[in-house]
Amino acid sequence: MTAEEHNKTLATLWFIYGAMHGLTLLGLLLLILIVKLSVSDALSVSGFWIAISTIIFVVLMMIVGLLPLVIGVGFRKRARC
Repeated sequence: MTAEEHNKTLATLWFIYGAMHGLTLLGLLLLILIVKLSVSDALSVSGFWIAISTIIFVVLMMIVGLLPLVIGVGFRKRARC
């Protein structure tokens, strides 16, 4: 296996890794939205906690979902050299 083939394989694996974690986080978001819509208003959550959870979700999405995709793109571009 040449270095270019190795980089291409690594890029594909990073894409799969990022997609798995990104889709898992999106599924979690969907689950939270479904639970939030199905629960009565008596169990409402304050705006502060919604803002905190949104910030945490965005940070997790950046680290776990998008960072592996950026790394995969880097490996893919390096494979063309």
